[in-house]
Amino acid sequence: MTINDRVKLLRKQIGLSQTEFGDKVGIAQGHMTNIETGRREVTEKSIKVICLQFNVNEEWLRTGGGEMFV
Repeated sequence: MTINDRVKLLRKQIGLSQTEFGDKVGIAQGHMTNIETGRREVTEKSIKVICLQFNVNEEWLRTGGGEMFV
């Protein structure tokens, strides 16, 4: 599973649409689609914002290790 897959899994786990998720982390819906399909990489800034906004374990987001949430 890639980081892109984990972003999608996280979004679905917390029950948000791509638009809602993107609004909370400052990413446009079209860009979210590209992240989730692997056409765009997840930036360092996006990783930090996602982890802070949703209390996500950064290690899990980056590597899949550990629990999803802190």
